Amino acid sequence: MRLLIAMRLLIAMRLLIAMPLLMSVVLALAAPPARADTNDDLIAMRDRMIALEARIERLEYDKAVAEKKLADAAKVQAQQPALASTAATASPAKAPAVDPLAWAQRFTLKGDVRVRHDRIDAENVDARDRERYRLRLGVTAQVNDTSTAIVSLASGGTDPIARNQTFDGGLSTKGINIEQVFVLWKPAAAAGLEVSAGKFKQTFKNIGDVSLIWDADLNPEGAALSYTRKTGFGQVFASAASWWIQERAASSDSVMLGGQAGAVFDLGANGGRLTAGAGFYRYRDTQGRDPFFDKTNGFGNTTKSGKYLHGYANTEAFAEWKGQIGSATTTAFADWVRNSDAGADDSGYAVGASATMSGVTLGYAWKQLDADAVVGAFADSDFGLGGTDVRGHILTFGYELAHNVAAKVTYFKVQAGRDAGNERDVNRVQADVNVKF
Repeated sequence: MRLLIAMRLLIAMRLLIAMPLLMSVVLALAAPPARADTNDDLIAMRDRMIALEARIERLEYDKAVAEKKLADAAKVQAQQPALASTAATASPAKAPAVDPLAWAQRFTLKGDVRVRHDRIDAENVDARDRERYRLRLGVTAQVNDTSTAIVSLASGGTDPIARNQTFDGGLSTKGINIEQVFVLWKPAAAAGLEVSAGKFKQTFKNIGDVSLIWDADLNPEGAALSYTRKTGFGQVFASAASWWIQERAASSDSVMLGGQAGAVFDLGANGGRLTAGAGFYRYRDTQGRDPFFDKTNGFGNTTKSGKYLHGYANTEAFAEWKGQIGSATTTAFADWVRNSDAGADDSGYAVGASATMSGVTLGYAWKQLDADAVVGAFADSDFGLGGTDVRGHILTFGYELAHNVAAKVTYFKVQAGRDAGNERDVNRVQADVNVKF
């Protein structure tokens, strides 16, 4: 505002200064001549006219410049109230919107449902047909960048290696049990290291999917360390675990201390991958104790007066190759185990192969487990009648019906009870439909 007033005063003053001169010139020109002017008067008059024209031009220039400045100042002044009004009425900066369901992104849900027809035809026993299902439902919670909590529920009873629920009981409702509940920690300072504590997923490798030492559904209780690291040739891996198997108030507990290590060799685009490794697993305070889980059943293990006759210290060696043969994805494997705490009937092994092409899988394996090769209560429950003291063939046929939906038929032709002197043939067929989500 002060700038506008000053400019207007400047223009007015210049006009006042020029006004007397302009008036004198006008009067001189308008007055009638009394007599002829002298030559000097005419020259003086001309000079005054020239000076007056120059001053008028200068005043007009200054006036134009001043008017432009006045217009610019007026424009700025006109904008200032609008800017002030905008600033006054503008909303304060908003905080980022908070998603009320952001917490749910830390949780992952997964599971599967399997429906099975299971037929067992054992020598000297009536054939048995059962319709069964298995449900598993797990939740994974990402606690922070390094810690995860896992909880999994499953159908079936309290058997540590079975999740099957038979359609029985007069259409009664069926139970659900805790299958897994553990914390998984991956320390940022030790890449490749994982620590599990609770009732956790098996950390030892199960070669060839035939479960030589432990059933695939076994979830140990205790703690485990696992480590993997990529190398120039592929990968190295190692795992150590302590399982709490039987707690006793008045005497020492039964635990399993074990470790496994090996490597995965990348044999090139056409050579596939070769996994090879070894493990040692010792059960403490087992000999002379009641069989695990079911005190009345050794599940093939040798007992004396209802107690384990031997301890169990298992040494394992294994190898598995996976690669392409033509258009078929092929797997071949071998697994061997021996119990150094038993003087006889102390070994087991499995060999086999499978091929998958166009959604169809065909497989064959031979498996043999002597009576005291491994702890029978934790051995494969599907092979023959389950447990140890079994040997025989496994034939599989699988077909992928759709994404995450697969059908599978498995045929077991097994001899059971040879080491115990009670040999009998067992033919078993399992037909499954499995849906994952």
